[in-house]
Amino acid sequence: MKSFFIIFAATVTTAACLLQGCRGDSVMQSPLAQAEHDFENGRYTAAQTICDSLAPKCDSTDMPVSELCRLSLLFMKLGDYAGDIDTNTAQAARTLMMAIDRNADSTLHFLNSVPVEDQARVAILTAINEARNAPAITDTITYDY
Repeated sequence: MKSFFIIFAATVTTAACLLQGCRGDSVMQSPLAQAEHDFENGRYTAAQTICDSLAPKCDSTDMPVSELCRLSLLFMKLGDYAGDIDTNTAQAARTLMMAIDRNADSTLHFLNSVPVEDQARVAILTAINEARNAPAITDTITYDY
C-alpha cells in the first residue's frame, strides 16, 4: 500500500511538471508582450524590430488603446537604450496621439498609472502632443522701416 502511494505521488508530480511545460510552450505571447519581454532582458534590437513591425499596424487595425499606450512607452524606452532617439520619440508621440484619438480617457488613465521611472518619458510625450495641438502663435506686430 505504501508503494502505491509513492508511485501515485510520483505520477501526479510528473504529470504536473509535464502539464506546466506544455502550458508554457503552447501559450503564445502577443508581439507587444514579446517586445516588452525582450526589452526587459536586454535584447533591445529584437524589441526594436518587433515595435517597428507593429507601428504600421496601428493605423490599419483596431489595436486596443492600452496596447497603443504600452507601445508608445516602449518606443520611448528603446530610444533611451537602443536606437535612434529622435525616430523612436517621434513614433512614440504618433502612437500616443492615435491612442488619444481613440479614447482620451483610457489614455489618460494609462498615463496616470505609469511607474515612477517612466513618468519623465510620459511628461515628454504629453508635452510633444500638447505642442502639436496648440494653435500656432503668429506675430501680429508689423514694423514699418
